Amino acid sequence: MVAAAIAHDLKNPLHNLQLLMEELDEETDPGKRAELIARLRENVDRASGRVSELSRAGRAPEEWPEPVDLAIALQELQKRVASAARMSGTEITVDCPRGLAVRADALAVRSAVENVVANALEALQQNGPGGRLAVRARQVDGIVELTVEDDGPGIPDEVRTRLFVPFASGRESTGLGLAIARALARASGGELICTDPRPGHTCFRFTFQGPGGSGSDQRRLPQGQTTERIDA
Repeated sequence: MVAAAIAHDLKNPLHNLQLLMEELDEETDPGKRAELIARLRENVDRASGRVSELSRAGRAPEEWPEPVDLAIALQELQKRVASAARMSGTEITVDCPRGLAVRADALAVRSAVENVVANALEALQQNGPGGRLAVRARQVDGIVELTVEDDGPGIPDEVRTRLFVPFASGRESTGLGLAIARALARASGGELICTDPRPGHTCFRFTFQGPGGSGSDQRRLPQGQTTERIDA
C-alpha cells in the first residue's frame, strides 16, 4: 500500500514536470526560461519529499516521537491544497481546536487526510465552481474524530460498497486515494469510514486515539464494512 501511495502521489508532480519541460523546450525568453526552471525544481523537490514522507509512514507505535497536533497539521494541509481549491472554485473551511492531538504517525495522518480532501475536490469539480468543503475535528471520550464533508455530487450506489477498493472510484482517476487513506489511518491505529454518501452531504470520518490512548479500544467498523449511513 505504501508503494501504491507513492505512485499515486507522484502522478501530479510528474505530469507537471512533463508540461514544464515541453514549455521550456519551446521558450526562448531567458527570464521566462528561468521561471520554468524554478518551477521544475519545485516539482522535483515536491516529488522527492513525498517519497521520503510516505516511505516512513506506518511506523510502529513505539516509533512515534510525539502526538500529532491536528490544528497545525490541518493548517499545513489547507496551504497544500489552496491552489487546487482555487482552480475548482471551492471554499475550504477548517474547524479544529488548538492543541487537539492524536496518538498516531504524523506523516500517515497528514497523507491520509490529504488524500480524502483531494478526492473531495476532484468530486466537486464535477459540479462546477462554487463548492464547499469543511474539515472538522473534535474529541469525544478519548477518541478524536475528524470529518471531511463536501456539498458535491455524492457517491453513486454502484460505487458505495467498493469505496475503499483500489481502482473502484467510478471516475477516470485510479481510485487509489481512499484506499490509501484508509490503509494509512489503520497503520496509525485509526479508522476511516464514509458516514454519508448523499449528494450535498458527502462525509468521511476518521477516528484516532487521543494522546493518552493505548490503541486497544479504538472503534473500528467490522471487517469488510465500508459505509455507515447517518441521516441528518
